[in-house]
Formats: sequence, C-alpha cells, structure tokens
Amino acid sequence: MKNKLYIFFVMFIALSACKQTPRSKSYTIAVSQPTTTDAWRKAMMLEMERALTFHPNVHIIVTDAQDNNEKQIEQIDSLVSLGIDLLIVSPNESLPLTEKVSEVFEKDIPVIVIDREISSYQYNSYIGANNYTIGKIAGQYAANQLEGKGNIVEVRGLTGSSPAKDRHQGFVDGIKNSPGVKITHIVEGGWQKEIARHALQTSQIDFSNISMVFAHNDMMALATFQYLESIGMSKKVSVVGVDGLFGPEGGIQMILDHVLKATILYPTGGDIAINTAIDILEGKPVAKKINLETTVIDSTNALIMQLQGQKLIKQQSDIERQKESLFIQSEAIENQRFFTILLSILAILFLSLAGIVMYQLSSKQKVNKVLEKRNEEIILQRNELERLSEINEAANLEKIEFFTNISHEFKTPLTLILAPIIDLLKSNKFTESELINLQLIKKNAERLQRLIEQFMIFRKIDNNKLQLHTSKIDIVSFTKEIVDAFKYLAKERNIDFKFKSQLKEKFIIADQNMLDKVLFNILSNAFKFTPENGYIHCFCGINTDDNSVVIKISDNGRGMSKEHVSHAFERFYQGEHYSTKGSGLGLSLSKQIIDMHGGSLDLESEKGVGTTFTIRLKGNIDFLSPIDQSLPIVEERDSKVYASYINQMIDSVLKEEELSEMDENLKTILIIEDNPDLQRLISQSLSNDYNILKANDGKTGISTAEEHIPDIILCDLNLPELGGMEVIKHFKNNIITSHIPIIILSAKSMTEDQLKGLDLGVLDYITKPFEMDILHAKIRAHLLQIEYLKRFYSSDLIYDASKTKNTKETAFISSFDQCVQENFENPDFNIDDICKQLNLSRIQLYRKFKSITDTSINDYIQHARLKKSQELLKSTSLTISEIAYKCGFNSASYFSTMFKNQYNITPTEYKK
Repeated sequence: MKNKLYIFFVMFIALSACKQTPRSKSYTIAVSQPTTTDAWRKAMMLEMERALTFHPNVHIIVTDAQDNNEKQIEQIDSLVSLGIDLLIVSPNESLPLTEKVSEVFEKDIPVIVIDREISSYQYNSYIGANNYTIGKIAGQYAANQLEGKGNIVEVRGLTGSSPAKDRHQGFVDGIKNSPGVKITHIVEGGWQKEIARHALQTSQIDFSNISMVFAHNDMMALATFQYLESIGMSKKVSVVGVDGLFGPEGGIQMILDHVLKATILYPTGGDIAINTAIDILEGKPVAKKINLETTVIDSTNALIMQLQGQKLIKQQSDIERQKESLFIQSEAIENQRFFTILLSILAILFLSLAGIVMYQLSSKQKVNKVLEKRNEEIILQRNELERLSEINEAANLEKIEFFTNISHEFKTPLTLILAPIIDLLKSNKFTESELINLQLIKKNAERLQRLIEQFMIFRKIDNNKLQLHTSKIDIVSFTKEIVDAFKYLAKERNIDFKFKSQLKEKFIIADQNMLDKVLFNILSNAFKFTPENGYIHCFCGINTDDNSVVIKISDNGRGMSKEHVSHAFERFYQGEHYSTKGSGLGLSLSKQIIDMHGGSLDLESEKGVGTTFTIRLKGNIDFLSPIDQSLPIVEERDSKVYASYINQMIDSVLKEEELSEMDENLKTILIIEDNPDLQRLISQSLSNDYNILKANDGKTGISTAEEHIPDIILCDLNLPELGGMEVIKHFKNNIITSHIPIIILSAKSMTEDQLKGLDLGVLDYITKPFEMDILHAKIRAHLLQIEYLKRFYSSDLIYDASKTKNTKETAFISSFDQCVQENFENPDFNIDDICKQLNLSRIQLYRKFKSITDTSINDYIQHARLKKSQELLKSTSLTISEIAYKCGFNSASYFSTMFKNQYNITPTEYKK
C-alpha cells in the first residue's frame, strides 16, 4: 500500500511542478538614493534598469530621501525590515550615514556604496569615479583655457558630502601650478539647481572680474549660466560643470547649446552596480573598490558622445521588444508542455488508482488485526498504570496513617510534659534563670502541640470527617479582637498597624475556632516577614456585587516572586530560600478552611514590595447541611484564647537587649542564630565564661563580627536574608574576619552538609540537638589552639612568611610587615598609615593583629626598627646617627636608649 501511495504522491508533485520550469533564485535589491529627481540620478536608474533586463529574477526597490539624512536613515531601517537581500546606497552625506550603513553590514546584509563614500570600510564594494581626479582634471582644464591667468568662482555641492570635499581639493591642486589662476569665491549650491541659483543671486559677486565658474555638477552649472545670462555676463564668463550626461537635459546637450564651456564626465555606474550585486549574491568575488573612468567633454567631442548615447538608448529599446517577444513565446511553449504532461499523468493516475484500490482492499484486514493487537497492549498498559497508582496511593495512605498514629502517640507525652511544667511555674521556688528555662520548655511543648493539631485537622479534611461547628458571629468585632491581640507586638517593632471597617457590625455563619486559625496564621506571617518601621493594614468591608464579606490584610514585607505565589497554597510548600520556615501547612490549611465555608482566599505579592491576602466569605448557610441550619448566636469571646499564641509570637520577634559591657579579660563569642529561644539558651549557658555578642540573621552577624572582631563565632546555617554558608564564605574571604574560628550549629546532619561546611574552613560542625557540655568543651579546645597560634607568631616579632602555609592570616601579617619595612625611614609613620594601606579601621586593625600575634602594633613596629638597626650595624659603615634616622628614630640618643633596653648593650658596643 505504501508503494502505491508513494507513486500517487510523486505523480501529484510532478503535476504541480509541470506548470512552470525551474527558475533561478529570486532576489530583492534595495537602492537608497539621496534624491531621484536630478538628471544624474535618473541616468543612474536607467542604467540599472538596462542591466536588470538580463536578470528577471531580481526585484528592485528604490527610495528617495529628498536630500535629508534622517529620512534616508529611516528608509534604510524600513528596507532592512522588509528582508532585502542586498543594499545599494548613495549617502546624502558621508558622516551621518556611516553608522547606519555599518549597522546593516554587521547584520550580514551585503552593501554596495555608490557615488559617495562613507567614513568606514564596512561594505562589500564601493563604485564611483574618483572625485578628486575629476576636480583635478577640471582645474587643469580651467588653467589651460585661461592660459594661466584669471579668477574663478566655485559653486560647491553639499558641504558634508565626500564628492564635494574631494572635487574642491582636486580643483585646488589642478590650478596649483598656475599662480595666476585663483578661486576668488565659493558658493554653496547644495547639488540643486534652485539652491545654486538662489545662492548666486544673494552672493553679491562682481562677475566683471571673473573669467570662469566651476560648478560641481551640470545642474548647478546650468543655474549659473542662467544667472549670468540674466546679468548680461554669459558671453564673458565661461562655465564648466561635472556629470556629462547625454539626453535633452544632460551636460553634453548643454555644450552643444553653448550653455557650458565643458563638463567632466562622471559616469553613474548603475549597470556596474547591478552586475556587482548579482556577483555578490551568487557568491562570486568582487573588488573592494571599483573606480569609474572619466574624461573632459567639450565642443570637440560632445557631438560624438551624444550620438553614442542615442544609439545606446535605441539598442536598449530593441532589447526590451525582443525580451517581450521571447516572453510571449516562452509562455506558449510552457502551456503546450503543461497539457502534454497533464495528459500523460492522468493516464498513469488512472492505472495507479485502480491498483491502489485493489491493494487497499486486500491490506485492510491486515491493518485491522494490527490495530486490535495494539489496542490490547494499550489496555494492558492502562491496567498496569492503574494498579501501580493504587499501590502508590496505598503507600501514601500508609505513610499518612503512620504520621497520624505518631501524632496521637505524641499527645500523651506532651500532656505529661506540660502538666508538671504548668504546676512548677505556679510555685515561687525557682531562680530567674530556672524560671526562664521552664517557660522555654512550656512554650516549645505548646508549639509542638499546635503543629500536631494542624496535622490532625488535615487528616480530618482528607477523610471528609472535619465537621464545622458553626454559629452566628459578628465578623467585624471578631476580626478586630484578633487584630487587637497583635497591637503590643506592632508597638514593640514600630509597625504601622491599622484596622479599618466599612461596617459597624456584620453577622455571618461560620466556625469561629477555624476562622481564628486562618486570621492568626495570616497576621503572624505578616509580622514575621514585615521589617521594623513597616506597615500592616487590615480592612473589613462588603462586596456590593454579591454582598459577601471581604477581609484584606496588606503589608510591605519581603513579598514573593510570581513563581512562589502560584505554589503558596500547596501543602508542605515552604516558599523561597528563607530560613524562617515553618511546617508548610499554615496557608494550605487556611485556604481549605475558607473553602469549607464556601468562600475564597486569594494572594497577591511582589518580591521586595509586599503581600496582600484577601478573604471572601458569603456568610449564608448554603454551604451547610439542612440539619446544621438552626444556629445559636455566639456569646462574647474570651480574648485569653490568643494570649499564649501572641506571647510566643512577641518572644520570637522582639529586638534583643542592648549589649552589656565587655569584660576585657574574657574571650568574646558571637552567636548567629535566628531562633530566639535557642540563642537565649546558648547565650545564658556561655555568658559566665565569655563576652557574648548576638545576631538574629546573616547580615547583622557580618556587621557585628566586623565591628567587634570576636574570638570565635557560632553560626547556624538556616538564617534569614543571607544563608549560613554565604555568611561563612564572607567571613573567610574578608581580611578583617578571615582569622576568626567558626563552629557551625545546624540541624542538617547529613554527611554532605557537614562536608560542605568543613570545606569552607570552619573548625567544627555540631549537629542539633547537642549537649551544652560538648559545646563548652569544643569552644575551650579551639580557643586553646588559637593561643598556640598566637605564641607562634609572637615568638619572634618579625614575621617570616616562609615558615608557614600561605593562608589569609599569613598573607595579612606579610602585608603588614611589608608596609612597616617600606616606611622604616619615616619617623612620622604610625598606625593610621597602616590602616590606609590595608584598608582597615584602627579598631579592626588593632583587634585582628592582637588576636593573631598577642602583641601590640607599636611594640611590633619598635622591634622591627631595632631589628633593622642590628642588620645595619653589622653590615654597613654608617654612623650611629645615620642608622638611627634610617630606622625612623628622631634622635640618636633615643635610639641608643631603646637599643640598650632591648639588647642590654649600646649600639656603639654592639658595632665593635
């Protein structure tokens, strides 16, 4: 069957193709002209059209810029957008068009520049006569005709165009050898007849002293003759032009009419441009620059040139007629060929179709059998997928069931933890420190209890067992009550926290215990992610379209990207790379609760701008079963329900207390931990033995470390804003903090996580949970190791980089030592100079140097100068005074005193 179909397809293609014979590839060439109205441009286009008669596959587009640079640039852009294959451009002015022509060339569109050059070489070929040569020939002709003496007026083309510049310079050089011939006036003719005539009329030139006028083209030359004729000077002053076109308006006819003395031939090169373009498009090599030949045309050869031009026009006309005749004959032959092929194909088709019909009938049964077999395979695959899906669903249910059972099992030990703790808190037998620890246990046990309750609600929703306990509530006072519970927290963090309502009261049907979970969850998230001095606004109103209640909660917190907004309500989704993560249940649970009330929960957020949650509740009883529709009015709520929640929230976000005074005799430890309870616990445990600095996030940790230069840093990995790994990389790459040992405290216990941390150069990696005694022991051990390092550096105050490995600490000491040695002879050299060179503040330099060497900077500099003086006393014949000044001492006596104090011998005795 396939073979027969292929035969049919081939014959169909042949039938379609027989209508026309294969033709050459078609091209579109654009020609951008500064103008198309002057005679020279018209002659160029005629030459192009003659050349195109031999290339019927080429389509040409011509634009006229009307002598305007901006318009020509716009037209070139438009031509490029049409998808042209090649651009032929004659720039109005060189410099303004250079950038645009280069841009086209850089887009891999071939470019031919004709007549006027541009200020770069970004084109394929330039075609044109040498304008300098034309000017020079004109100058030499003028000098010869004037027999070496006479005044000349030059009517110049457009000032910015390259032909005008080159023709002027060539003319000047052409008359250079005839001192008696001078250019007395230059008139700006702008290439146009009318412009030249107006310029001459306003020039106030006295032509009684003028022998000749040299115009840069024949049109300006004609305008000059007409002006001279009007003032009666046409017989006295001869005119020389440039172009030498044939035709009734051309320069050759002007010579025959005694209007011009002579004209310099400036060939258009239109036919050469088309032929060059075809060569480029067909991949043939072309010359970068094609110079067109020129000559002088005057009364001696004008008639011959005119006759040649007329003969050329007649030949072109004959070619056009022959081309049209050939086209008609070709069409007739093509039609005959088409009908011959068509009849042949129809005969073949008839026989082929008969065979195909027979073949299809015989193969249909085979195809049906194959389809039946494939259908059976698809059914088997579908059944297998269903079986695997059931297995996967069962496995998921088993996992969830397991977590549900575990959650139930947690309730009993949590009760046994909370009950005794609550009883203990009622007594007054504990110290303040013990009381804080008991409250910490109670708060975290209650937090675990809430998470278990959230999970249990999800299980009930999944199993369709969650029953709403609805009542009639005033949603305005209900919302305001929950908002008021957060006011103290807003005040502590200087957050602009407002509640507005369109209504005094609005009763709806809802489960108040579920709704307060939704509102509390959204408000707590707002406070969690809104910075100090930000705003959180809550609005309660009515949607007039369906009379539903609308609650909006907006903030200017960190916000979310579009991608994460789309996943925000998915179960267990924890948002972007923020370390303040929860269980990933809150928003998902909130949305499901609102859905159960027949409402909607929507989210709008923009990263770095803020977030808005919109709750819509219809408040009617449509979402309830008929049995649950007789509802009592709710009694006044007890605001103590929220006390525990709000207190915990406040504890987690309040600012840390101000730093207490540092004890200079104790080592300093920086704790970077975002969990306030754990941070407080570690701080309390270590505060008796160390000075404690605290930071809640990575950015604060970095600024605190750079300001205080602690002796050791304890750093969590899950930090807000800037992760722990990024913080540690910053410490290790910063010369200010690179020497500080770091211990990671993290809940990430996987081997790969520990390896990542240790690879960054941390001293230790302690996984949570950990014992405080272990933390104390490791801190002591690492600080002892630091003391050994200090003794190494301070054993001989002058540092030798060859003794140690090339770490950042050794690099720092090496840079410091080099800075000191380069300034030995400067008695005013001090710590401020070192700070500038090392780009550190005084306190940063002092603390880092002290922490590495256990030596003061002044002692180091003094000892280095004395060490240098020892070398000079041994190896040079300098006097004691010269050595003193060379080592930076203000006087020889002070130097001798310090030397004796250090080495128990005077410099003189040492030198002997």
